[in-house]
Amino acid sequence: MNNKLQKAFTTLVPFVVIGVVIAVFIALLCLFFYVAIWGLIIGGILWAASMLKLYFFPSKEASKDHGRVIEHDDKK
Repeated sequence: MNNKLQKAFTTLVPFVVIGVVIAVFIALLCLFFYVAIWGLIIGGILWAASMLKLYFFPSKEASKDHGRVIEHDDKK
């Protein structure tokens, strides 16, 4: 009886290890997609806020007609 129990455990261990590896892989995959979905949501909100800011408050282009040029001679 002891030999049969020993043989059963030796054949059971590889299947248990394979089951644990598959379970950990699926858990990590779910965790990755959970984080990726939250990243897409937060990134989309930040992108939409940036687009709204540009729509309501357009940036002013720098005019090149005004101002003066100050030249420096730093090679002394």
